[in-house]
Amino acid sequence: MKNNILILGAAGMAGHMVYYYLLGNNNYNLSNLVYHDKINSESIVCDVRDQETLSLVIDRVQPDIIINCIGALIDESKRYPENAILLNSWLPHYLVKQCRRINAKLIHISTDCVFNGVKGLYTETDLTDAVDIYGRSKALGEVINTYDTTLRVSIIGPELKSQGKGLFHWYMNQIGEIEGYQNAFWSGITTYQLAIAIEYVIEHKLIGLFNVSNGVQISKFDLLHLFNKYFQSSVETINLNKSFRINKSLQKSQKFDFKIPDYEQMILDLKQRMDNHQALYKQYYI
Repeated sequence: MKNNILILGAAGMAGHMVYYYLLGNNNYNLSNLVYHDKINSESIVCDVRDQETLSLVIDRVQPDIIINCIGALIDESKRYPENAILLNSWLPHYLVKQCRRINAKLIHISTDCVFNGVKGLYTETDLTDAVDIYGRSKALGEVINTYDTTLRVSIIGPELKSQGKGLFHWYMNQIGEIEGYQNAFWSGITTYQLAIAIEYVIEHKLIGLFNVSNGVQISKFDLLHLFNKYFQSSVETINLNKSFRINKSLQKSQKFDFKIPDYEQMILDLKQRMDNHQALYKQYYI
């Protein structure tokens, strides 16, 4: 029997990639929920802060699995802390209640920003210590129980919308000289790799909190150079910036038996994925 899967935030950076990737798996019946911009004719438009409407959507879809890709990002969390608390903290736990009500499973996406970035190479058992509203609200939203899955991860990837906020989108819209931080370390994955990891979680019925990382640190300077190697942009020079220091890198999970490629391979795989779906990413192929 096919799994009914409901993807929340399907127009976002993570959500659209997860949706279109899982669409290729014939074992799934997919439904997608968006805030206002539909990604196809089947999109369900819903403000998830409206409990009654969200509950009605869940009743109508009757999902076996809900994948929560919704979140208020750093800038939005600063400007609208009430949204950060509702979307990052309250919503995941409300979804847990809904999942228990209909006997479904939640897969929730968390972030490396639950840590303050002083130590680096954080484990799943390290105490979260973020001090900003974004990190603290995401930490409160982490779901740790015996039914559901939280993936703690940092992601890069393309956007459907032109006003995207991520590092990759920023890079692709720069001209001339930019700066790359030599002492800002990262251990995340591409959104394409996240989609593959989520499929692995579904197929292997994994439960718990997992770091999703290859456990290898890369500087933002070196990461930008990988973008520059594989993607055509108007960036001509990447200057080294040594002044800014932060390390929110995650250690590789000892519980998550899923092989994550090295960074160059992940960027190459993302490039091939985008090349094969250029209709989605026209803004990057002008």
